[in-house]
Amino acid sequence: NPEHIVLQGQVNGRDSAGGLGLDAEFLENAVLYAAVPQAFLGLSSTDYRTLNFAPALPEGLTYLKLDNLYFQGWQYDVCAGSNYLRISDSREGSLGSGKTGLSVTVSFAVPDQEYRVYVNGRMVESAEQNGRVYVTVPFGDTFVKIG
Repeated sequence: NPEHIVLQGQVNGRDSAGGLGLDAEFLENAVLYAAVPQAFLGLSSTDYRTLNFAPALPEGLTYLKLDNLYFQGWQYDVCAGSNYLRISDSREGSLGSGKTGLSVTVSFAVPDQEYRVYVNGRMVESAEQNGRVYVTVPFGDTFVKIG
């Protein structure tokens, strides 16, 4: 402006122009990007090199797919339903340091009926604890299903 009055930068608490409400003063808008993976996919990491998923989709939602997630420098996509989780298109990002030692733990609620756990179409051993079924696999493209 002709008076050289800084408007945008002062309004949002920054020293440069930006999208009003998106870059500084309404940071709670970013909560959605953390809440959805955590609430619906149970995405967490309790160990430095292990990614955890515990899908818990709301009734009526048949699946949830998220693209372009990152773990330890690796980019991947994930799709989950009530009884499966698929990690696909895993590729090393610019900060990747190799997949050696990376793993994924997937847990599902224990079904009411007899069940088996499959990883990439093969039946595998699983562990039950606190009403959940757990299986741990190496990180990468994988499909885990309980049924």
